[in-house]
Amino acid sequence: MNLNIRRHVGMAGAAAAVIAVLGTAAAVAHHQDAAARDHAAARDHATAAAPAPIASTDEDTSAASRGDLPLDAKPSPGRGGARDLVARDRTGGAGDGASVVPPRPAAMAVADREGAIATAEYFLELSNAIYLSGDTTAWDALSSPDCWWCTKVSDATRTAAAEYPVRSGGARDAAVLETLSEEVAAARWSFLVQVHTEPSTSTDGDLHAYVDGGGDVISGIDLGVEDGDWIVYEYVPEVDIEAVG
Repeated sequence: MNLNIRRHVGMAGAAAAVIAVLGTAAAVAHHQDAAARDHAAARDHATAAAPAPIASTDEDTSAASRGDLPLDAKPSPGRGGARDLVARDRTGGAGDGASVVPPRPAAMAVADREGAIATAEYFLELSNAIYLSGDTTAWDALSSPDCWWCTKVSDATRTAAAEYPVRSGGARDAAVLETLSEEVAAARWSFLVQVHTEPSTSTDGDLHAYVDGGGDVISGIDLGVEDGDWIVYEYVPEVDIEAVG
């Protein structure tokens, strides 16, 4: 795990962060396996209660990838070395479900701390849009291939779109609480982020509805600029705030 949170909290904090990641991985695997079993049982008219599907996830890579929407970096006068990022769409059009994807905040056009904060908050809020649409294009464009959690979200979103054709709720608000590390020259930052998720409902083809109750967590995110665009290198879904403090 490369999240800069480790440099901030030391060995004890690193252990807590790793435990958080492993715990989330186990939870994801449990929900995926349990959801598959309960979905099959529902088709056999079993009455066992099904756990909530993963509803914190989001869009599809068929139409675009990071290379489809490159951003050219150029010097930005008067910003002390910050770079302006200018998006150019080479695809010639938006993919399916793109209409529900919120536009990028204006601050994301500049490779500075404000842009990094805007990117972190947008990335997390974006997860609900891809959950509702089933299209992970925008999410994948911001995710590093090495971001384990980002990949899990993308995979789970596409699975949910196929298994649960009706999805609602799950709105997510995110706010950066603290800067853990800042490398201006390298255009890289890591933050603690407070994330609030509203309850969501996923309904399968047999009209069985599964509810995720939502909730509040403190998360960690490591992101920067690569090849002229923002990219999330790592995300820790839940951080032990006492260890960080």
